[in-house]
Amino acid sequence: MSQWLLQELVKTSKGWRKTLVNTETGEIYETTDFEEKAKRLRKVVNKFCDIYEPLYKERKVSVWHITLTRTEGNAIKKVIRHIKQHIAILGYLWVKEYFRRSKLPHIHLCIATPRVRITKLPPWAFAINNIIKSRSEVRFVKKSIRNYLSNYLKKAEQKILLGTGRIFGISRKLLTPT
Repeated sequence: MSQWLLQELVKTSKGWRKTLVNTETGEIYETTDFEEKAKRLRKVVNKFCDIYEPLYKERKVSVWHITLTRTEGNAIKKVIRHIKQHIAILGYLWVKEYFRRSKLPHIHLCIATPRVRITKLPPWAFAINNIIKSRSEVRFVKKSIRNYLSNYLKKAEQKILLGTGRIFGISRKLLTPT
């Protein structure tokens, strides 16, 4: 098994640039913090979509998209706890995005639940505004989960990866409906 050694580490305006060298082949690999975050984000999105996209197409799950604006540190936890009181959550994925001008964060949260057949949003969806003490928007993903989430991957460099710390997360268990 080949081993990579760190050859160079350079601080840049967008984080760290790393140069790695393969000890067996001499191959050189360069990467940045930004590229690594983007790669991990794509991996997490693919994991979520690989499980829920087929179930969504078979109409076994519903996928909710929730936008949380001006969020505090534990807003995601509060919202998920609130939703769990009203409907079973099979899995979730969140991505932090920054408004370009103000640099204020907001969060996009996708939640997979067992299939629901409703024509208007349930009361718990409107209560989210009170929980986070800010504006939120709740809606169903209407066509493809993967296409919907890929929009966030396309604009990752511009708006998502500006911040430091955690910029995305996924539930520990991605369950399927029984």
